[in-house]
Amino acid sequence: MAGEEFKLLLALGQLDAMTDGIVEKWPKSLRHTFAADVRASLAKVIRLVIYGSKTELEEKRHRYRPDKALGYYRSCDVELEYFRYLHRKALASKLITDNKYVEWMQSTAECGAMLGGILKRVQRD
Repeated sequence: MAGEEFKLLLALGQLDAMTDGIVEKWPKSLRHTFAADVRASLAKVIRLVIYGSKTELEEKRHRYRPDKALGYYRSCDVELEYFRYLHRKALASKLITDNKYVEWMQSTAECGAMLGGILKRVQRD
């Protein structure tokens, strides 16, 4: 796994821990529905980063163009945008405070910036 992807996975791990801390404070009825969507979305982002990284290494080894890896990273970008939508929905539902929303979005934006850098690098190759 390349260095950029490893840094992104570390940042996503921290975001996952932050997300768990946020959703565990929600009412029980929402913890089993809305919180499950939030957690599943972030888990899918992490899974797609791993798939993209492994596929990219495989394609480089065989000297193929990184088309599949690029597809995984683009899907990851879409899922990260959905994750941001869930942040906004949680704020609108008053499940989180404005300060917690800003902190959560900043962590998500950092991960998005890292992912954008990976996407640019893969598109160049």
